[in-house]
Parts: sequence; C-alpha cells; structure tokens
Amino acid sequence: MLTALESVGMIILYLFMFLAFGSMLTGHMKKWKFSFSLSVFLGMLLYYSVFQLLAVPVTLLKQPLSLLSALWAATVVIVTVISVIRNRKIWYKRGKELALCSRKQKLLLLVPVVITAAMAVYVSLRQIYYLDAAYYVGNVTTSVFTNTINRYDPYTGNPLEVFAIRYLFSNYNIQDAVVCQITGIHPLIETKTIMAAVVMIVSNIVMWQICGLFYKEDTGSKVMMFVFAAVIQLFSVTYYITYSSSSFLLMRTYEGKNILASILAPGLLLLFGRIVQQPEQKANWIFLFLLSFAGPVLSTSASTLLPVGLSACLLPYMIWKKKARILIPYLCCILPSIVIFGIYFLSTKGLFYIRAW
Repeated sequence: MLTALESVGMIILYLFMFLAFGSMLTGHMKKWKFSFSLSVFLGMLLYYSVFQLLAVPVTLLKQPLSLLSALWAATVVIVTVISVIRNRKIWYKRGKELALCSRKQKLLLLVPVVITAAMAVYVSLRQIYYLDAAYYVGNVTTSVFTNTINRYDPYTGNPLEVFAIRYLFSNYNIQDAVVCQITGIHPLIETKTIMAAVVMIVSNIVMWQICGLFYKEDTGSKVMMFVFAAVIQLFSVTYYITYSSSSFLLMRTYEGKNILASILAPGLLLLFGRIVQQPEQKANWIFLFLLSFAGPVLSTSASTLLPVGLSACLLPYMIWKKKARILIPYLCCILPSIVIFGIYFLSTKGLFYIRAW
C-alpha cells in the first residue's frame, strides 16, 4: 500500500515538475492562451534537455552519480520555485476559467481524464518482459549501486573499458537513477511503474493537443477524436504485432522506443501543425528545436528518425510556401540529432571512443 501511494505521489510530482518547467516557456507569451496540457508536454522536453546539459559533462568527467543527483535536485528546486512565483497567477486564472465552464463541458473533459487514468493504471500493473527491459532496469540499478554513470555493463555488472557511445547521450534512464538515489525508490518501481504511467499520461496529452489542431473550440469533437484514437490503440494491440506503436505504448511503455513512437513523433506532428496554422508565432520553431534536442536524450533511435521526420514535414512545407528562409530553422532543428548520430557513426568505425576510467 505504501509503495502504491509513493508511486502515485511521484507521478503527480513528475507532472508538476513538467508543468513548472513548461510554464517557463508558455506562461507569459503574448497572443497565447495558456494551456496546462501543452505546458506539461513542453515541460517534459525542457526537463530532459536541461538534465542532458548537466549529465553529459558529469559523465565525461567521470564524476559520481551523487554529484549529478545534487546538481539536478538543486536545479529542479530553483526552476520550480521561480516558476511557481512567476506563473502562479496564470495557473490560477486558467484553473478558474476551467472551473467556470459549463457542466456539459466539464463532463466532456472528464472523459479523456478517465481514459488516461485507466490506461496509466493498466500500464503500471502489466508489463511484458523483453531484453530491453533488463537494460533499462539494470542500468538504473547498477548506476545507483555503484554510484557511477554508464561505467558498468548493466547485464553483467563488469566495468566497461570505454563508454558505450550509443547510450552516452541517451540519459533518460540516468535521470531515473538520479531520482532513485534521491528518493530511495527501487529502480524497478521507478522504471516500470512510475515512468510507465508518466509516459502514458504525456502521450495522451500530446494526442489531446493534436485533437485541438482539428477542433480548436469544439470540445465535443475533440473528445470524440480522442476516444477514437484510444480505441484504435486498444484494438491495435495483438501479440502478433510485437513492434507496433500500440504494443509499445501499452506493453513497453517506459522504454525509449515507445517515447519516440508515442510522444516525440506525434509531438513533431503537433508542433509542425502549429507552425502551419500559426506561421507568425516564432515560438513554435523554438519548441520544435527543443523536441529535436530532447529526442536523443529520451531515445537513441531519435537521432536517426527525428531528422527524417523533420525533413518529411519541413522540406515540402518550404517548397509549398516558397520560402527558402525556412531552411535555416530546419537545419537548426536537425543539427542536435545529426551531431549525435555522427559521433555514434564514428564510434562504430573505431574512429572515436572515450575511456570509461
């Protein structure tokens, strides 16, 4: 019972931290209606981007995990306190607007909330065990036990001679290790219960935002589209399609591949849609760059797939609009993934490595 309460508390804390981080971007933007859900999504991207800026130097300098934990705890507290002070009135105003909406709208909005909560409970209780699961849990456990970062093989526990470049810039599970070290939560609970629920919730938040692209003020139509998307996910899961996005979302929720398929890829479409609908709002380009920067942190596969997705969206858009200047933000957006993929490619050819000791 205590573990369940701790898990629920951590899920709420994660969502609040994402809201605090995201509100630093969305809280005071002109001509911008504040959105709790969009702020949580963008906050997750910013949260892991800032974590990456701390984790990579600490890792390369071969410092202990405890140093990263201290730095990250201080960073989160500072950002959260500033965000609360800076955005509390905006949160209150938007919350009051939602509270004053009609009874019919409240009931409609309750539908996606209930569906999301049910899906979060489901993925927290039921998981399929793959080799990848051993890595995600093993790396967190090894990092906490040895107080190191990516310097031991999570499968065998043996010290690594050189860093595995494939995972050096993917610090999603190192963040889990930091949380486990700070809170004392077991890595198995953090990875397969807490993060599974958090990822599911943020995934549904992105889907809700995508629904808003099509039905801005029509709450009923947004809810219908959201329910339809949820039904598709449920009926697409079969044991015969192991690698479908639905099977990853509902059975391998906490894994980086699922974050790529269920948050980053839909998030890319969401932000591209906002760019098309609001070409005058330059902030959407910043958010798209943020997604590209955070992508490889959350999933190693993002460094190859995000540039493809960005190219598929932005290059035809540039030709359609006949605006060559779009090429500059496009190149900026793909740059983080290209750099990381280039480093990984050089390492596979034996041209680049970093000793772990």
